[in-house]
Amino acid sequence: MGSQYGVTRENVRQYVKRATEKLHEASPDELKDRFDTDQFDFRKPTTMKQKFKLSESHGGKLEGIVRLIDEGKSFDEILKSTELSSKQLYNVKTNARSFAVEIPYRTSNPIRELKLSLQRLSDKNTSIEEAQQILDRLSVSVYRRNYEAIIRIADIVKDLGFTIQSPVSPTLPGIVVLLKLQGIPARALEHKSGIRIMRYGILAEADKERATEYLGSQEYRDELARLKKKKPTPPDY
Repeated sequence: MGSQYGVTRENVRQYVKRATEKLHEASPDELKDRFDTDQFDFRKPTTMKQKFKLSESHGGKLEGIVRLIDEGKSFDEILKSTELSSKQLYNVKTNARSFAVEIPYRTSNPIRELKLSLQRLSDKNTSIEEAQQILDRLSVSVYRRNYEAIIRIADIVKDLGFTIQSPVSPTLPGIVVLLKLQGIPARALEHKSGIRIMRYGILAEADKERATEYLGSQEYRDELARLKKKKPTPPDY
């Protein structure tokens, strides 16, 4: 502002103070009592050089980040260039606002992307390939949160009156393979808990009806009988 109007920073500070005081004097008594002039900060604004100096006492990250912002870098690019964690950069983002420096928002939001993916798993119009890709990206932690868009294969088998360990049911990886052969996207997950290896099977909510129909069909039983005779090694899933 000082450069634009040909005045010093001190002149700007005085003009702002005088204008504010005049507005305060012309205000109703209720506003005067509520907002006393002592509450306003009429100090000269901190220069960017002063901001960088203050930043140095807190690790000196701000100057490098401002330079990257001027270069048009995104949140993810700044994250990579500064070698900060997401949490650290968010902390810098909060402090930078007090210096009138706005760090761009993150272009990728893992939580939002997960929600959108789960919505696709509930949509019957989602292609087989896309549903399989989404399932392949999911982790065991997502499985444990009991999202409605994710169906547990063990629950379907149980509803049909079987158990995974019963003579008429193969292991979960085997069921996943059979479902995939029928064009039903599915995923087998493994999680090590101590010395035990926990196995889980999941599929999309949109495919629950098809999976239930197949796992309760004679075709499924015939395929099981054929596999028991051959005793093949399950393919990589």
